[in-house]
Amino acid sequence: MVTILRLFTYTFNKLLLFIFLFSFCMLFPSSVVAVSLTVSGIPSEINFGQEMEVNLLFDCSGCNDSYIRGVFYPNGTNYFGYTQNNSGAWIGTEANRLLYFSILKTDLVESSWSGKLKVKPDPNDSAFNGTGEYLFKLGRYTSANDSSADWSNELSLRIIGPTPAPTQAPTNPPTATATQTATATITSKPTPTRTSTPKATAASTEEPEVDETTDEPENLVVDTNVEVVEATPEGLVAGASDTKKTPIAAIVFIILGTSCLGYVGYMIYNQKHAQEQENS
Repeated sequence: MVTILRLFTYTFNKLLLFIFLFSFCMLFPSSVVAVSLTVSGIPSEINFGQEMEVNLLFDCSGCNDSYIRGVFYPNGTNYFGYTQNNSGAWIGTEANRLLYFSILKTDLVESSWSGKLKVKPDPNDSAFNGTGEYLFKLGRYTSANDSSADWSNELSLRIIGPTPAPTQAPTNPPTATATQTATATITSKPTPTRTSTPKATAASTEEPEVDETTDEPENLVVDTNVEVVEATPEGLVAGASDTKKTPIAAIVFIILGTSCLGYVGYMIYNQKHAQEQENS
């Protein structure tokens, strides 16, 4: 009896669970959604800025409006790329999911839609690592703020593109030294006036003639602040006059001496002449 009772209780509980699930499905048929995305027809290799068309087979039983996005990625969830929406605009990673390619509920035929979508990589995205192998898939969102997507199968392709330049560490600019090299302005130095040295003679009492010749190049700017120092003739003290003074006293003594000698000579001559007359 105990065994039969346990078997009856187990069967009754299973029957109640089945009735509950059947009643729930009948009352809320729209909550049971079967979604399938199948992508195909992608090339094996594209350039980093090249567009490509992909085929999409979208099956969705009980779906409302859907928004489709295509993504490239090297691994994980590092998604990048653009999808062309129904208005022809290229949409990248966007928080507003309603901007992607839309498949409305009214577009479904027997819960199915098939067609082509245009996608292309985004080489400026940080997830793009240059030339290499990448994966591609399509995702389906249902609202503007949908945080998750229903994803299609993954396909691989090769993207040919420039390798992003490595980020260089900033270098400190050279510190300017305290002593700066000034740009020298080169100006021609004026050639000083050359003054010839006069030749002084002992007997000359006249001032020597000065031959002043100026040897200056044409178009030469002479600094008026330059003090020209004339050479002092040898044997003369700077600041003293080189004019010869006549020795007047000496000339007087010479004249007196000559007169005396003449007078004495004259007296001797007269005396001798008188003695000769006496003797004759």
